[in-house]
Amino acid sequence: MSILPQSVSPFLVPFCFPFILIARISNIVPFSKRSFDCCKHLCSGDIVPAPHGLTVTFKWSKTNQAGTRHLLLLLVAMPNSSLCPVKMFHRMCALIPASPMSPAFVLPSPDGSLSPVIKRQVVQVFRQRLLSDGVPHTHTYRGHSFRRGGANWAFQCGVPRELIQVFGDWSSDAYKGYLEFSLPAKLRIAKCVTSVFMPSLSF
Repeated sequence: MSILPQSVSPFLVPFCFPFILIARISNIVPFSKRSFDCCKHLCSGDIVPAPHGLTVTFKWSKTNQAGTRHLLLLLVAMPNSSLCPVKMFHRMCALIPASPMSPAFVLPSPDGSLSPVIKRQVVQVFRQRLLSDGVPHTHTYRGHSFRRGGANWAFQCGVPRELIQVFGDWSSDAYKGYLEFSLPAKLRIAKCVTSVFMPSLSF
Protein backbone atom coordinates (compact mmCIF):
# COMPACT_ATOMS: atom_id res chain seq x y z
CA MET A 1 0.00 0.00 0.00
CA SER A 2 1.11 3.57 -0.58
CA ILE A 3 3.30 5.24 2.03
CA LEU A 4 2.29 8.68 0.75
CA PRO A 5 -0.30 11.04 2.25
CA GLN A 6 -3.83 10.16 1.19
CA SER A 7 -4.21 13.49 -0.66
CA VAL A 8 -1.50 12.47 -3.14
CA SER A 9 -2.13 8.73 -3.24
CA PRO A 10 -1.09 7.13 -6.56
CA PHE A 11 -4.58 5.63 -6.63
CA LEU A 12 -6.54 8.88 -6.73
CA VAL A 13 -5.02 9.99 -10.03
CA PRO A 14 -5.85 6.69 -11.82
CA PHE A 15 -9.43 7.24 -10.66
CA CYS A 16 -9.62 10.63 -12.42
CA PHE A 17 -7.73 9.77 -15.59
CA PRO A 18 -10.03 7.04 -17.06
CA PHE A 19 -13.15 8.92 -15.97
CA ILE A 20 -12.29 12.32 -17.43
CA LEU A 21 -10.48 10.89 -20.48
CA ILE A 22 -13.21 8.23 -20.97
CA ALA A 23 -10.30 5.82 -21.27
CA ARG A 24 -9.97 2.09 -20.88
CA ILE A 25 -8.41 1.13 -17.56
CA SER A 26 -6.15 -1.25 -19.51
CA ASN A 27 -4.49 1.82 -21.05
CA ILE A 28 -3.99 3.53 -17.72
CA VAL A 29 -2.48 0.71 -15.65
CA PRO A 30 -1.28 -2.83 -16.48
CA PHE A 31 -3.07 -6.02 -15.47
CA SER A 32 -0.04 -7.17 -13.49
CA LYS A 33 3.45 -5.93 -12.66
CA ARG A 34 5.04 -8.30 -15.17
CA SER A 35 2.64 -7.38 -17.95
CA PHE A 36 3.63 -3.71 -18.07
CA ASP A 37 4.64 -2.77 -21.61
CA CYS A 38 5.94 0.74 -22.27
CA CYS A 39 4.73 0.42 -25.87
CA LYS A 40 1.14 -0.19 -24.76
CA HIS A 41 0.54 1.23 -21.31
CA LEU A 42 0.64 4.82 -20.20
CA CYS A 43 4.16 5.94 -19.27
CA SER A 44 5.26 8.94 -17.27
CA GLY A 45 6.64 10.51 -20.45
CA ASP A 46 3.26 10.19 -22.19
CA ILE A 47 1.83 12.84 -19.86
CA VAL A 48 3.27 16.29 -20.46
CA PRO A 49 2.43 19.77 -19.16
CA ALA A 50 0.51 22.09 -21.48
CA PRO A 51 -1.06 25.56 -21.19
CA HIS A 52 -4.47 24.01 -20.50
CA GLY A 53 -3.16 21.45 -18.01
CA LEU A 54 -1.86 18.13 -19.39
CA THR A 55 -1.65 16.42 -22.75
CA VAL A 56 -1.98 12.64 -22.56
CA THR A 57 -0.85 10.38 -25.42
CA PHE A 58 -2.18 6.85 -25.81
CA LYS A 59 0.02 4.72 -28.07
CA TRP A 60 -2.11 1.57 -28.08
CA SER A 61 -5.69 0.53 -27.42
CA LYS A 62 -8.30 -2.09 -28.16
CA THR A 63 -9.06 -0.29 -31.42
CA ASN A 64 -5.40 0.39 -32.18
CA GLN A 65 -3.68 -2.91 -31.43
CA ALA A 66 -1.02 -2.42 -34.09
CA GLY A 67 -0.02 0.90 -32.53
CA THR A 68 -0.12 2.65 -35.87
CA ARG A 69 -1.50 5.91 -34.51
CA HIS A 70 -1.41 8.03 -31.38
CA LEU A 71 -4.47 9.34 -29.58
CA LEU A 72 -3.83 12.71 -27.96
CA LEU A 73 -6.29 13.75 -25.26
CA LEU A 74 -6.39 16.79 -23.02
CA LEU A 75 -6.79 17.13 -19.27
CA VAL A 76 -7.83 20.63 -18.30
CA ALA A 77 -6.79 22.01 -14.92
CA MET A 78 -9.50 22.74 -12.35
CA PRO A 79 -7.74 25.22 -10.03
CA ASN A 80 -10.63 25.52 -7.56
CA SER A 81 -11.33 21.80 -7.26
CA SER A 82 -9.80 19.37 -4.76
CA LEU A 83 -10.22 16.71 -7.46
CA CYS A 84 -8.10 18.50 -10.06
CA PRO A 85 -6.26 15.65 -11.83
CA VAL A 86 -3.56 18.02 -13.08
CA LYS A 87 -2.66 19.22 -9.60
CA MET A 88 -2.78 15.69 -8.18
CA PHE A 89 -0.56 14.36 -10.96
CA HIS A 90 2.08 17.06 -10.47
CA ARG A 91 2.13 16.48 -6.70
CA MET A 92 2.44 12.75 -7.20
CA CYS A 93 5.34 13.19 -9.63
CA ALA A 94 7.10 15.53 -7.22
CA LEU A 95 6.90 12.96 -4.44
CA ILE A 96 7.60 9.91 -6.61
CA PRO A 97 10.06 10.91 -9.35
CA ALA A 98 10.11 8.40 -12.20
CA SER A 99 11.78 8.11 -15.59
CA PRO A 100 9.80 8.92 -18.76
CA MET A 101 9.65 5.22 -19.70
CA SER A 102 8.38 4.06 -16.31
CA PRO A 103 4.69 3.37 -15.64
CA ALA A 104 2.70 6.56 -15.21
CA PHE A 105 1.52 5.43 -11.78
CA VAL A 106 3.91 3.71 -9.40
CA LEU A 107 4.17 2.79 -5.75
CA PRO A 108 7.38 3.32 -3.77
CA SER A 109 8.77 0.36 -1.84
CA PRO A 110 10.76 0.52 1.40
CA ASP A 111 13.90 -0.48 -0.53
CA GLY A 112 13.54 2.54 -2.80
CA SER A 113 12.33 0.68 -5.89
CA LEU A 114 9.14 1.51 -7.76
CA SER A 115 6.36 -0.90 -8.66
CA PRO A 116 3.57 -0.17 -11.15
CA VAL A 117 0.08 0.34 -9.82
CA ILE A 118 -1.97 -2.51 -11.31
CA LYS A 119 -5.64 -2.84 -12.23
CA ARG A 120 -6.56 -5.08 -9.28
CA GLN A 121 -5.21 -2.52 -6.81
CA VAL A 122 -7.10 0.36 -8.43
CA VAL A 123 -10.40 -1.55 -8.36
CA GLN A 124 -9.82 -2.72 -4.78
CA VAL A 125 -9.13 0.80 -3.47
CA PHE A 126 -12.06 2.17 -5.50
CA ARG A 127 -14.46 -0.33 -3.92
CA GLN A 128 -13.11 0.42 -0.46
CA ARG A 129 -13.74 4.14 -0.99
CA LEU A 130 -17.29 3.46 -2.20
CA LEU A 131 -17.96 1.17 0.75
CA SER A 132 -16.72 3.77 3.23
CA ASP A 133 -19.14 6.28 1.65
CA GLY A 134 -22.07 3.90 2.06
CA VAL A 135 -22.47 3.00 -1.62
CA PRO A 136 -24.29 -0.37 -1.94
CA HIS A 137 -23.28 -3.30 -4.15
CA THR A 138 -19.66 -2.18 -4.40
CA HIS A 139 -18.71 -5.57 -5.88
CA THR A 140 -20.46 -4.59 -9.12
CA TYR A 141 -18.01 -1.73 -9.76
CA ARG A 142 -15.05 -2.60 -11.96
CA GLY A 143 -12.26 -0.87 -13.81
CA HIS A 144 -14.58 -0.32 -16.76
CA SER A 145 -16.95 1.65 -14.51
CA PHE A 146 -14.71 4.71 -14.89
CA ARG A 147 -14.99 4.65 -18.68
CA ARG A 148 -18.71 3.94 -18.63
CA GLY A 149 -19.32 6.64 -16.03
CA GLY A 150 -17.16 9.15 -17.89
CA ALA A 151 -19.04 8.62 -21.14
CA ASN A 152 -22.39 9.01 -19.43
CA TRP A 153 -21.25 12.08 -17.48
CA ALA A 154 -20.08 13.75 -20.70
CA PHE A 155 -23.46 12.97 -22.25
CA GLN A 156 -25.30 14.47 -19.25
CA CYS A 157 -23.14 17.60 -19.64
CA GLY A 158 -24.39 18.01 -23.19
CA VAL A 159 -21.36 16.73 -25.12
CA PRO A 160 -22.51 15.50 -28.56
CA ARG A 161 -22.46 11.73 -28.90
CA GLU A 162 -20.17 11.89 -31.92
CA LEU A 163 -17.53 13.70 -29.87
CA ILE A 164 -17.87 11.19 -27.04
CA GLN A 165 -17.19 8.43 -29.55
CA VAL A 166 -14.06 10.18 -30.85
CA PHE A 167 -12.76 11.16 -27.42
CA GLY A 168 -13.33 7.65 -26.07
CA ASP A 169 -11.76 6.06 -29.16
CA TRP A 170 -14.74 3.84 -29.99
CA SER A 171 -14.73 2.30 -33.46
CA SER A 172 -18.43 1.35 -33.25
CA ASP A 173 -21.67 2.58 -31.69
CA ALA A 174 -21.13 0.39 -28.60
CA TYR A 175 -20.67 3.51 -26.47
CA LYS A 176 -24.36 4.35 -26.91
CA GLY A 177 -25.21 1.52 -24.53
CA TYR A 178 -23.56 3.53 -21.74
CA LEU A 179 -25.59 6.69 -22.25
CA GLU A 180 -28.59 7.28 -20.04
CA PHE A 181 -31.17 10.03 -20.32
CA SER A 182 -31.82 11.82 -17.04
CA LEU A 183 -35.37 12.29 -15.78
CA PRO A 184 -35.33 16.04 -16.61
CA ALA A 185 -34.25 15.15 -20.17
CA LYS A 186 -37.02 12.57 -20.45
CA LEU A 187 -39.51 15.15 -19.16
CA ARG A 188 -38.40 17.64 -21.83
CA ILE A 189 -38.94 14.99 -24.50
CA ALA A 190 -42.36 14.13 -23.10
CA LYS A 191 -43.40 17.78 -23.05
CA CYS A 192 -42.13 18.30 -26.59
CA VAL A 193 -44.07 15.31 -27.90
CA THR A 194 -47.19 16.34 -25.98
CA SER A 195 -47.08 19.93 -27.25
CA VAL A 196 -47.14 18.66 -30.84
CA PHE A 197 -49.55 15.80 -30.28
CA MET A 198 -52.28 17.38 -28.13
CA PRO A 199 -53.55 20.07 -30.58
CA SER A 200 -54.32 17.40 -33.13
CA LEU A 201 -56.71 15.62 -30.80
CA SER A 202 -60.39 16.40 -30.93
CA PHE A 203 -63.15 14.82 -28.84
